Amino acid sequence: MDARSIEARPWLALALLAACGGGARSGSSNSSGGGNNSSGTAARPGAPDPGLANRATPGDATAPTAPVPPLPGGGERAYLTDDRGLVEVSTAGGSQILVPTAGWCNVDARANVVWFLAEDGLHAFDLADRRARTITRGTLGELEVIIDWGREQLGGESAILFDVGIALKLAGPGKPALEMVMGCDGDRMFYCYEEGLKKPLPRVVELQRLAGTIQLVDPDYVAQLAARGKRASLWSPPAPRTPPKRKPVVDVKRCEDRSRCGALIEVPASPLWLVHTYNGRGDYYHENRELWDPATGKYVHLAGGKLVWSKDAPPVPNNETDYRGMRISPLGVLSYQGAVFDSARVYYTPSDPEYGGGSSCGWAGGGWRVDGPTDGFHH
Repeated sequence: MDARSIEARPWLALALLAACGGGARSGSSNSSGGGNNSSGTAARPGAPDPGLANRATPGDATAPTAPVPPLPGGGERAYLTDDRGLVEVSTAGGSQILVPTAGWCNVDARANVVWFLAEDGLHAFDLADRRARTITRGTLGELEVIIDWGREQLGGESAILFDVGIALKLAGPGKPALEMVMGCDGDRMFYCYEEGLKKPLPRVVELQRLAGTIQLVDPDYVAQLAARGKRASLWSPPAPRTPPKRKPVVDVKRCEDRSRCGALIEVPASPLWLVHTYNGRGDYYHENRELWDPATGKYVHLAGGKLVWSKDAPPVPNNETDYRGMRISPLGVLSYQGAVFDSARVYYTPSDPEYGGGSSCGWAGGGWRVDGPTDGFHH
């Protein structure tokens, strides 16, 4: 999570930073389940960065930014963050920067916004009027951001992976409100509480204090978003598939729990499946899952902006991943760690290989999210 404090004129500060170079309940397929123009990657348009002009009226941190025109043409729309900021990608070709710097992000198909963190707090890029608005002001530090729709939720999907969160509660009879929530579940309790597991450590106490200071900047706008999504869903309807007869090649010696090796996890609307290829336990339980194509019997992953195919699963030390949080569009296109691709081509990869990847926010049309091994709730 990237949230540092710039209190005064935050959108101007974001623009200056850009000019200087400066994940509970979730929809999931885990219930049965400057561009890189390498081969197959769509070229990026050469338009100027719209974020530089999209700052609010000076002195008014609550005013919406100027609207960003939508990408032309058809195709599905993916949203992600990488070294350039919050980016919109079209599967028909092309991409553009919506905001010049952003960290955590999530597409909300109920409210029809993209939630994202910037240095000065939580924001929402509204997909209806194409403007960005400030939701909270001030640093969020290490707080986990959670958008809580009652039975559905964005962020904080695994209580093992965060300590303290701030939840924006949008469902229910009352007005939308912010509420502190605790993670520190499972083995993480030993990192949050003093011996005896009753008294929180000073670091956790400080996060709890910080959560209590966060307030909504524009409650009326947030109430409008809650009304928008009252009867909608974050996720597309289930798209069950029949497991393939062909089985992947898996080295069971990689797994401490061998009964799980080779298990298939559905990737809705896509010809690909996820395969459980490794598990082990250190301080926390971990497992590797790889994308696999039953039509060819080969594994597929991204490397250097290209699709790489192999009969055997990639070596564990070189490709430790579980595809937690991967987003699948309604038509089966995948978005993971800032890349957008399917079983045949790459549409987008982050432009800076030294950046360490990006974060996939999701798809404007809904779609599905892949649960992680420790996510506690399923769609």
